[in-house]
Parts: sequence; structure tokens; C-alpha cells
Amino acid sequence: MKDEQLTSNGVRWRCVKSFVPRIRGTFADLEAALSRATPLREHRVKRKYEVVDGDATWFIKLYPKQGGLARLKSLVQGTRARHEYEAAGEVARRGVPCVPIDAVAEWKAGGAVFIRKLEGWRTVNEALPDDRLLVHYGEFCRAVHDANVWQDDFNPTNVLLSPTGEMRLIDYERLDPRRAIPERERLRLLAKLVRMPTVGRAGLDRVLEGYMRTGEDLRDRILALAERQARIDRAKLAKNCLLENRTFAKIETPDHVGFCRRGAWPLEEARRKPVDDAYAAWREANLQALDGAPRPVAVLRERKGKRGWVAFEPLPGGG
Repeated sequence: MKDEQLTSNGVRWRCVKSFVPRIRGTFADLEAALSRATPLREHRVKRKYEVVDGDATWFIKLYPKQGGLARLKSLVQGTRARHEYEAAGEVARRGVPCVPIDAVAEWKAGGAVFIRKLEGWRTVNEALPDDRLLVHYGEFCRAVHDANVWQDDFNPTNVLLSPTGEMRLIDYERLDPRRAIPERERLRLLAKLVRMPTVGRAGLDRVLEGYMRTGEDLRDRILALAERQARIDRAKLAKNCLLENRTFAKIETPDHVGFCRRGAWPLEEARRKPVDDAYAAWREANLQALDGAPRPVAVLRERKGKRGWVAFEPLPGGG
């Protein structure tokens, strides 16, 4: 179905026909609508909101104003918001079950996409571990790959599950539906499942039951890729946990400096462990967490020494 295009208060819109009344009503003043929306997540280059509008709830992913180079790229390739909107449409045309983007808004300083919340749905990851569900997820993965829909972070957190077991793809930000997917790339994406606590090696076998066709034997190749990825992950984490980035942030007090995980457990509720070499203990604790140990959430080190403490998420049961 051809989408509608219109301009309202300096904002250029493309949307499904049913969304037009919302543009002329709730979102006519987009800035006012965002001011009453509930913030869900904030990142350096994007923000996510939730807004209730009568009988519907909408997720809004906002891409604020970017630097000069990013704006020049947008002029040539289109905005990130438009890319998501068009990618979602192409995924649907290829027959992959997906959550549609109902509208995209663009203006000089940025853009946004609007997605209607599916009530009662949750991510596949939230429903795991479940052997039958993992097999069904494997079948869904094969359908996505056979349609040559490539998503760099394709995993159970980006697939929604209905109460009746239907699955739909979400999140088109890092998706390219216009290229073929080499077999090694498919296997690499599947290999990433090994590092997810809800899947792991045992769960990967169930996923492959649904993914593989008769005569295919991919397990050993995927596990070899998973081992390689694990080594890369550990090397990156050992470095990144002591840098400010999208996962870790710097923290300071009058007497201490350190790092914390963004969006992690509140420090006042965390368990603190005194250590003689704070940064070394922090690095080691993060690496051990990859193997299932309690996850550290922050480290503070004395400004004039190595001593300090590492904070961990509370143990189950409040320990």
C-alpha cells in the first residue's frame, strides 16, 4: 500500500493512511507530544519514548540533531529515520513477519519513527529458556536469512513473540534488506547466540533443529566461530571496561575516580567489595561475568592509590 506524504508545522511526514489523523491531532505539535511522553532510553545518537494516545500506545525513536558530517551524509543517503522506515517496508515486502513502522517524521534538526505497541507481546528473549520456543526461533531465523534480510544485531531480543506464539522482527536501525547473506555471515550471526545466557551451547542445538535443512551439519562450524567471537569479546571488554563508551561511564567523587555500567543496578542497592587493586579487580570481575559470575556494576579507586571497591548486583534472594 502506498504511503501518505504531507507536511505539518515544518515537519515532513511519510506514514500509513491510518496515521494521518494522528498527525493532524496528537502529533500536530510534535514538540509538545514529546514533552509529555515517557522517556525509555537515551543514547548519544538516539532517544526512545512511549506516549499514550487514546486507545493506542506508541513507541517513538528520536534521532536528534547531529554534527555537520552526519547531516551531509543524511542529505546524500537520507536520514536514519527514513532508512528505518524504508527498511521495514522492504522486509514486509519480502514476506518476513515484522512490526511495521507507522510513520516517519523528518525536519532540519533530526527525525523520528513511530511504532504502535503490540499489547501482550514480549521479546523472545524474555520467554526463554524454552526448548520448543528455541526450535521455533530457529525456523524464524531461517526464514529471515532465506529472505536475505541482514540485521547486524539479529538475536532473540529483536524478535517479538505474541501470546499465541507468532514471531515478528523488530528494530531496523542496523538492518540491510538489499544484499545477499553469505553462509559464513549467517553462521556468525547464529554463533553469537552462544554468549546469550538464555540460549548458550545447549540452546543453540535446539535453534539448529529448526534452522537446518535435511543434510546440513552446521554445529561444529558455528561453535568454532563462537569460540573466536568469545576471544574477541573478552579482549574488547578488558579494554572497554576502563574507558568511557556506550556501555561504561566515568564516575568521580572528591576522593575517588572510577567507572560504572550505564543503566545498571542502582549503586545504593549494590554489594560493595573492598579490593587492594580496584581497576585490576574490576577488569577481572567483568571477564568472570562472561562465564556466569555475578556482574559488577561499578568500581571506585582512590585518587592517590590503587585501593578501592567493586560493586556487584545483589545476589538472588537479596544476598
